[in-house]
Amino acid sequence: MRFTGKCTFVLAAKVIFRVSIGFCLRGGGILAGSMALSYKADFKKRKKDRFMNRKLSFLLVLCLCASILCNTAMADVVNADDQNSGSEVATSGSVSSGFPDVPATASYAEAVKVLSEAGIIQGDTSGNFNPDRTVTRAQAAAFLCRMMGIGESSKTKKITKFTDVPESYWASGFISAIAEKGVISGYADGSFKPDNPVTCQQLLKMLVCAWGWKEYAENCGGWPNGYVAVANEYGYTENTSQTVTENATRSTVAMYIYNTMY
Repeated sequence: MRFTGKCTFVLAAKVIFRVSIGFCLRGGGILAGSMALSYKADFKKRKKDRFMNRKLSFLLVLCLCASILCNTAMADVVNADDQNSGSEVATSGSVSSGFPDVPATASYAEAVKVLSEAGIIQGDTSGNFNPDRTVTRAQAAAFLCRMMGIGESSKTKKITKFTDVPESYWASGFISAIAEKGVISGYADGSFKPDNPVTCQQLLKMLVCAWGWKEYAENCGGWPNGYVAVANEYGYTENTSQTVTENATRSTVAMYIYNTMY
């Protein structure tokens, strides 16, 4: 009986041990499975976060590129302004002439449109042409250089032969260039008076000389009547109303130049 009871106790102990081992193994398996699922979920989350970070980085790069392109375009627009002759800059408008202060019905509208598109005469920083504003002798020199196709090469400031036009003056290159071409000669005292208004007859003389009719004008009576007569003969003054002794306005200058070219 003692032996039997002992065997029974041993068998019961083995059964309890095996059951305990089974429970431990099952518990460990469940715990391991839970840990695996947790790791898998965490891995997916990290993967999703990395994808979102890459997406955000890509969008930031796109925004940066767009900003750079916009700034470059704006710089190009700003740098398109023509400042070759003081306050003048290129412009575009809604009326046919290209300027809001030049009516489409004005007699000089076509001249202004053509010359502004050719870069010979431009508007101001406000986008206006200012047709009634007088033109200085220096500005006239710049217009004629552009008309003659030497505007770009004449931009560089140069020493001139005139006592009142130093190299530092904004139009010294233009004045020097047309003086070398024999278009202007200045005054007897060696001055040019660049900031004085140019008169209609002075501008007509410049145009006559620029187009090679100086000798003919001299044979017709010289300054000023001979030059005015030649200018009238070749139609330089058509569709203009100013007298030749008046200070030339921008609209008249535009018509004079346009008439010599077309």
